[in-house]
Amino acid sequence: MTDGREDRPALDRWFERVFDDDESSRLGSGWLSGTASVFLGGLGLLAVLVLWFPEWLTTARFRALYPLPALRGLIQGVIAAGFVTGCISMLLRRRKVLGLTGSALSLLAALLGGGGVALPDSLEARPTLGLDWFVLNLFLLADLAQYAVHRAFHEVPLLWRFHAVHHSSRDMDWLAGSRLHVVDAVVTRGLVLVPLQLAGLAEPALYAYLVFVSFHAVFIHANVRFSFGALESLLVTPRFHHWHHARAAEARDRNFAVHLPWLDRLFGTTHLPRGEWPDGYGIAGDPVPEGYLGQLAHPFRLDPTAP
Repeated sequence: MTDGREDRPALDRWFERVFDDDESSRLGSGWLSGTASVFLGGLGLLAVLVLWFPEWLTTARFRALYPLPALRGLIQGVIAAGFVTGCISMLLRRRKVLGLTGSALSLLAALLGGGGVALPDSLEARPTLGLDWFVLNLFLLADLAQYAVHRAFHEVPLLWRFHAVHHSSRDMDWLAGSRLHVVDAVVTRGLVLVPLQLAGLAEPALYAYLVFVSFHAVFIHANVRFSFGALESLLVTPRFHHWHHARAAEARDRNFAVHLPWLDRLFGTTHLPRGEWPDGYGIAGDPVPEGYLGQLAHPFRLDPTAP
């Protein structure tokens, strides 16, 4: 098994060639502000494009449900934050490409009208790309929150007791995503969905998000070995998530993202050998017992490493 640079997806290798350098990524080096600037600038530009082309890029049934004044203010704030963090990165970092890219994306979004782009009084009914859902998923930080919660369930010993139930599956299939301890399920869903509710999304929009999340969870756990090519760099696919469940030591605590794999690239937790699949799944030593009641009680045992 190889894990060199040549085995990474093409988009990863391109990103590294363009943005990587030999400088530190520690706090205060300009790396964090630079990556934040690229993210915020790109996000602001996507949001402005949605406002410019609502007929083609927004989901028709949800247009009337969005809190538009709040979203306009949020877009303006994201654009401003992207420009400021880009400037900070350029001041701190010898190579300016991260900060310059983020600032340029933010400036372009502002020149195109920012959050103040006027919307037409009426829109024609036509097939759309639904880009608004992608942008909103990033704006409300649902995936970032899920990444953080998921990583915490791996790195905090008390939380891992509960999450180990999910990783105890020794075979990957569409039902593996449903093997969850109730505490794991409630905490993860609560910390992701409650902020979306508080942000003002209407119930139909939340229901649609839940439907997407549910189907995607089945998809990434499915027992399939298809190659999805360039899509693997844009969306979590079965191969990406199967490596998260692999028994191999080099795959441990990797690939935390649930929908957007670039989060793992951003935080250095990607493991995706090109063209390869794991040889086995589960936890070394198989400490989690079989049976629902045994798994329900497992996190509360004095010695959770014992089967």
